[in-house]
This record gives sequence, structure tokens and C-alpha cells, in this order.
Amino acid sequence: IVQTPLAEAIPNPTACGVAGDECESIKVGDLTVKYHLTTPTESLMWDADGFSFQLLRNAGEPDKTYKDELLKVVGSMK
Repeated sequence: IVQTPLAEAIPNPTACGVAGDECESIKVGDLTVKYHLTTPTESLMWDADGFSFQLLRNAGEPDKTYKDELLKVVGSMK
């Protein structure tokens, strides 16, 4: 998990841009996280309490996604 202070001009954390097939906005409680799947890496990005967070997964079983497990981690941090 990477945590950095929010910059003055931050991108919209709910926007996924034109790569909609590789990005999904997901509500986790009151947070909106961006889920990115770029095989073989998955990541979640969100802003909270003046910080930007990024959770990366770059190892695991071939051809398996860990989206649900990653979302549980985010939920446990709240």
C-alpha cells in the first residue's frame, strides 16, 4: 500500500477515463475506489483524510483476479 499526501490539484478519484474495460469505480462504504486491471497487475486507488492511497497486487496465481480480496483490505482500513 502506497500512501501520499494529496496534491493541490487532484484527478477525480471516481473517473476511470477512456479505458473503461480496464477500470471500474467501486463504492466501499463511503469511499469510491478505482479498480484497475492490467494483467498481470491489479490496483485500487482512493483518496481519504487528505491522502491518496494505492494498493497494488503484482503476484499471484496465473489468470486469477484478486479484486474481492483487495476490496476487503480497503474495507478493513476504514
